[in-house]
Parts: sequence; C-alpha cells; structure tokens
Amino acid sequence: MATSGGFAGLQESVVVNEDGSYTLRSGGKPAGAGRLSPARLAELRAALEESDFRSLPPQRTGGGSSVFDAITYTITYEGHRVVTSDPLPAPALRRIIAAVPHRDGR
Repeated sequence: MATSGGFAGLQESVVVNEDGSYTLRSGGKPAGAGRLSPARLAELRAALEESDFRSLPPQRTGGGSSVFDAITYTITYEGHRVVTSDPLPAPALRRIIAAVPHRDGR
C-alpha cells in the first residue's frame, strides 16, 4: 500500500509479504521492517477477502467532494490496484488500511 498527500506531502509505502513480514519506506528511503502478528495477518487477509477486493473498481473511489490536503491510498493485492482517498468511502477499505502497518506504529 502506498500513502501520499496530506498537508505535509506524505510519501510512504508498505509491502506485506504472504508470511506477514513487511517493509516500510518513507520518502523513497527504508523506514523499517517487521512481522505482523498472526492475528493481525489474519485480520488483513480477512479484510481483503471479505471486501471482494478483486472486484472493486480500480479508479479513485473518494467520498464525493475534493479535499486538497487529502491522503490518497493505493492498495495493490494479487495484481489488482485500487486507489482511494479521504474521506474513505467504504468500511471494507478502512478495515484493510487499518490492518496494514504504518510508520507511526499503527
């Protein structure tokens, strides 16, 4: 998942591997690595499957009005990419984003 935008010009990405290991990048530079707990990895997998992610439209699925300092999320799973931004349109996408590790420890 890549995260960009916002007032500060955020540029972060995280890659989660099938075994739960992950790498974080911020501003194009390494920013950390780790491994999801089995429970968090199960939550991410469930969120992806229950959202029927592969059937979601790839286009930006925003909340309606343009927000100039919004955060944009690009989520890629099994070759399918979905781009969305704040305000997030669907609980399923919020659940996926919440399950992915973030540089701030979330």
